[in-house]
Amino acid sequence: MKVLLPLLVLLLTLGCDRKLPERNVSGIEWRKEYHSALRESEKRGRPVFLYFSALWCSWCREYEKELSRVAPYISGNFIPLLLDSDRDRDLFLSFGGRGTPFTVVLSPRGRVLLSFHGSVRAEDLKDILSLSPSGKCPAHGEEGGLHPK
Repeated sequence: MKVLLPLLVLLLTLGCDRKLPERNVSGIEWRKEYHSALRESEKRGRPVFLYFSALWCSWCREYEKELSRVAPYISGNFIPLLLDSDRDRDLFLSFGGRGTPFTVVLSPRGRVLLSFHGSVRAEDLKDILSLSPSGKCPAHGEEGGLHPK
């Protein structure tokens, strides 16, 4: 019994530190750390495309299929950042997260330009993200861009 109890506790806690698997979600090279993504965003002058997902979220898998259809656009115009809504709960809530999938677009200075919950079709997502006639993402400035709040 002295051996079984510690073994049982160990087995029960092994899965508690789970995070999103290291996988190539949607063909996008996702950053995994918020502050380094913001630094890269500021350095490169591109907004952050922040996607909150969860291991248990079936709608996230559907959204990821749509994201794969606009992967080159996201990778070419944004700093893509993938975070786990459970693991990064405080950050998730600070942006108004209520459920997943949850997407937030941030200016290079960290200002929220756009946020939405749920899965969006690829065509609609690209329309939302490419609001300028040039096809370039207009979110690079602080005053204009994607639905400033």
